[in-house]
Amino acid sequence: MKSPLARVILALLGGYLIILLFLSVYDWIAAEYPKRPSGPKSSERIRHPFYHEEVARALQRFSRLPEPEKAAIKQNLESNLISMEQWLTHLGQSNYQIMCMGELHEESTRNFLAEEFFAKFSTDVLLLEATPEDLKRLIKRMDAGRDYFPLLDADIIELLRSVKNRNPAVIIEGIEETDEQQKGQHGHSIS
Repeated sequence: MKSPLARVILALLGGYLIILLFLSVYDWIAAEYPKRPSGPKSSERIRHPFYHEEVARALQRFSRLPEPEKAAIKQNLESNLISMEQWLTHLGQSNYQIMCMGELHEESTRNFLAEEFFAKFSTDVLLLEATPEDLKRLIKRMDAGRDYFPLLDADIIELLRSVKNRNPAVIIEGIEETDEQQKGQHGHSIS
């Protein structure tokens, strides 16, 4: 190992190993401590062209109606609106067993669920679209007091915190399509 060539080769390999080590540490830090997106959130309300066309057609049809019919439709819509408190009271008096809630994957929806719904409504079991590994990581970070950790590119830590604060005994489970289920669908995922 006294030859200059051997020293150069060892120095190069050592340099590559140090760079590899730093890159591995950087990747680990980026995965364990993700940063909030810095860009502004999209304020676009309708993101699906199909729905946009349907809404445009409905508005065109509505605008062609006589004023008394427009007023009747508006009054009917307004009469069907109730406060969150009324809705929760009705829900609490019902005999529901399961409630399935999809969300629009918008921050305002997640904030509403965390601050209004789950803060006032006790949940026994919460099923999330997550692998068991992702869910363990998410709960571990929530318990550690983190204020941000994304799941499917959405920050749901406050939503989980709200559910847990309302009912500390809540069972949170991840549900995800298994490899066998995906193979049974011949490669077409239907999560």
